[in-house]
Amino acid sequence: MPGNTASKVATMIRHHRVSLRDAVLVAGTIVTAGLIAFEYDFGGAVPEDKRVEFHEAIALAVLVISGLIYFGWRRMTEQEGEITRRIAAEQRSHELAHTDALTGLSNRREFEQGLNEAAASPPGADSVHAVLILDLNGFKTVNDVYGHATGDDLLMIVAQRLSAAKRDFDLLARLGGDEFAVIARHLAGPEAATSVALRILKSLEEPIDIRSNHHRIGCGIGVALLPRDASTADEILRKADIALYKAKAENRSAFRFFEADMDRHSREREFLERELGAAIGKPKAFTNRLVIHDRDHHGQHERAHVS
Repeated sequence: MPGNTASKVATMIRHHRVSLRDAVLVAGTIVTAGLIAFEYDFGGAVPEDKRVEFHEAIALAVLVISGLIYFGWRRMTEQEGEITRRIAAEQRSHELAHTDALTGLSNRREFEQGLNEAAASPPGADSVHAVLILDLNGFKTVNDVYGHATGDDLLMIVAQRLSAAKRDFDLLARLGGDEFAVIARHLAGPEAATSVALRILKSLEEPIDIRSNHHRIGCGIGVALLPRDASTADEILRKADIALYKAKAENRSAFRFFEADMDRHSREREFLERELGAAIGKPKAFTNRLVIHDRDHHGQHERAHVS
């Protein structure tokens, strides 16, 4: 029981240490001022033989109070330093959690957070938020031929060029590998989104020089607009990916806006792929039936030909 009480008292002191420190400082100041005032105002009322002892008491009190004030000041300074270090550590932790380690750009986590914020705050009547998904052309060849170190250097240079091409308040992120993304908010319609995409393509026109080797790297860009194409973060990202698929199919640097027909074709392709996968996974007996059926059909055809 005494242990619990002591623990509660210690917890209370920790929680209210700033208030207690301030209280000690205020109390010490008041006591010191009171003793000094008493000395000057009532010193004559103290008997002559007691004044030395009284002065010693005042000096001792001033010394003790000064020590308490100094101790409080030191504790306050230490706590301020601790708070500063804690804030810096939290900021550093946040940066590490939301920043791509290689390029220094925002990472996928930061991009998804920005995308959710954009979806939650739609633009005005004549404005749009544009989501641009980028995939580099030729990056795999650079990695395979020149190695991952060259590939990393190339990605860092690409990140610098993309940073220079975007607007200052646009969010640029590396989603992973050679895939990047831009969230351009409050654009004046699709024409402004086109300007953003063209600036990105232009930024990658010049070859990238790494260790005396020239690398031509373009990109495909898929563009989807909020709220024209979708109203949620997941849906706008899906449609930007569909538009990217169409842009990459051109085998050159290009950008494509999402269109409704793209979604229909994408769903049809997904349906066919699923059906094909199911057909490939059919039991062997089913395959044998197909072979027997084909032989019967072939035999009937031959008999008909002979007759």
